[in-house]
Amino acid sequence: MRCIVPTLAAALILVGCVTPRRSFPDYPEWPAGHTGPAVSSPERCRALGGDWGLHGFVAIPQCVVPTNDGGKICRDSSECQSICIAPKNVAAGSKRSGTCFGSYNAVGTCLAQVRSGVVSATLCTD
Repeated sequence: MRCIVPTLAAALILVGCVTPRRSFPDYPEWPAGHTGPAVSSPERCRALGGDWGLHGFVAIPQCVVPTNDGGKICRDSSECQSICIAPKNVAAGSKRSGTCFGSYNAVGTCLAQVRSGVVSATLCTD
């Protein structure tokens, strides 16, 4: 019995340390046709008016190509070249309009999308 109690206590402590797996069905999905140009070189990036450099939380070399409608008022990503994003600090589930994101690359950002006028949960991408 003396061995069971410490073993059981250790098991409960370990179970408490395990992070539950979560699925993210609301992960920022880029609508079909809204992903922008495929760019794999600094030269091509600059030719498109993009910024080639280290981007994202882990600083990966990539191109950030601007859209032509960044800042335009929207209620859904179907109205944007990239995605429709909510203003900061707006609760998920709120009915709001947003603005079109200013580039085709959201790596290194934490954003909430607006879909059919409803704000999604804020998610960070990298």
